[in-house]
Amino acid sequence: MTPVYNNNTFSYAIALLNRGYSAQMTSFVFNNLGLNNPKGYMVMDLWASQIKGTFKPSDTYTASVNATGVHFIKAIALQ
Repeated sequence: MTPVYNNNTFSYAIALLNRGYSAQMTSFVFNNLGLNNPKGYMVMDLWASQIKGTFKPSDTYTASVNATGVHFIKAIALQ
């Protein structure tokens, strides 16, 4: 996923899936998904076209996912 920088720093698309029958809060730590850019990531909600904020590798991202829904974000590597 673009942008990719010369130092092999990548951006990522992340989908949080809820297979249940009610809305659920879900979260992850960026490091746990292998997102280790020390400068962090700007996170964008792809369906809402909203910037959710800037997150470091040790930060936790939390979102509510509707029943049988998907929360789709892009983590854009910062330089």
